[in-house]
Amino acid sequence: MTIRQRKLKNGVIRFQAYIQPRDQNDYSGKKRVSMYSKWQSTLIQAKKDETDLKIDCHHKLEITNQHININMTVYQAYKLYYRQVRENGSEALTVLSWETTGKFLEKYFDRIKIKDLSENLIRKRCLNYASGKSHSKDSSISKHLIHLNAFLSYCVKKRILDSNPIPTSYMGQWFGRGVRKKMIEMNKNKVGVRVLEPSEIKSIRNYFKINLHENDPSKNVSKIAIMIDVFTGIRPQEIQALRPSDMIFSTDHDKTAFHISDSWNNKDKFFNHRTKTGTDRNTLFLPNWATKKLVGFLDQRDKYLKENGFQPNDQPIILNLSNFRYTERSMPLQQTTMNQELRKICCELKLKENKISLYWLRHTVSSQLAGMVNGKYEIAADLMGNSIDTFLARYVHPQKEEEETISLRMFS
Repeated sequence: MTIRQRKLKNGVIRFQAYIQPRDQNDYSGKKRVSMYSKWQSTLIQAKKDETDLKIDCHHKLEITNQHININMTVYQAYKLYYRQVRENGSEALTVLSWETTGKFLEKYFDRIKIKDLSENLIRKRCLNYASGKSHSKDSSISKHLIHLNAFLSYCVKKRILDSNPIPTSYMGQWFGRGVRKKMIEMNKNKVGVRVLEPSEIKSIRNYFKINLHENDPSKNVSKIAIMIDVFTGIRPQEIQALRPSDMIFSTDHDKTAFHISDSWNNKDKFFNHRTKTGTDRNTLFLPNWATKKLVGFLDQRDKYLKENGFQPNDQPIILNLSNFRYTERSMPLQQTTMNQELRKICCELKLKENKISLYWLRHTVSSQLAGMVNGKYEIAADLMGNSIDTFLARYVHPQKEEEETISLRMFS
């Protein structure tokens, strides 16, 4: 402590004490500077983070203002295309897959410009990468080529390239006849999504009028999910994320639709907090009796949760009640469980559809909707959560008889 005297204007002398902080554990009398140095290092780190953020924002702004041209390297142009076209509105797994392809292009196509690309060059680089690895349909090289093919098709669409150097059947041509035969056999054995007959879809809908368990809601979870899907055609991942707060009742309060704003990631077990397309939408309405069944199920479920020590909050509608460990974590049923229940229902109804899944129901509902909108496919596409091009390609199937009738009428 230092004492100094100070003389005021009126001649009065005052004494002032100046206290210098010291470290109690330090007997050498040195000043304590540890707190200052800690504050200084935090300040330096904050300035560094701010500088890095400015550089990153400036870099993204540069990328946004750039345009792909033929003098860019493949990696630079792909990165620009990914940032501008693909990054926004894609799921986390899709973004990760595209970024992995970017690393592949950075390593094997680093200094190659777009104008120098040719089929022979791409084939050699891909064969070099895939040497000793799998060449199947789900292999890494197949996914990289799908992304590269989409990028080059975009360049052709924007008239950056005259043609896509990757051929149509590149996997069969580049990786041998054995792979091509295997892919053909896999496609033969693979059961695609089929549109059910009107009598079949009607029998599945009527099944839920009398076949829901009255007292045990844990046995009705998968059936409720199928009942929702057979009327609305919602994607399975979106059904898993549905909550009671998403229900939209009609003016008479006797029918309900759903507001779709979330989806479930089955692989990593978390909610995406976004739809597959990135935009929210409302669905088709459930009929009166199905709405009553759903509301009654939710009331039973809340009582069931309270009896077992859980608080019934705004949890998923198809909450997993068979395993309390999953119930506590608010995890919905898995798609495999719902598909297995759907196959059991088909066996009871004697439909003989061994490979049926929830996507069959979505495809059937979408196809029925396409035939009821009188050409207003934009409305149908919005209700099903598809773009108009995707909806027309997947769900609008003109009959050959109608095509022939229209062509004969054209100039008659």
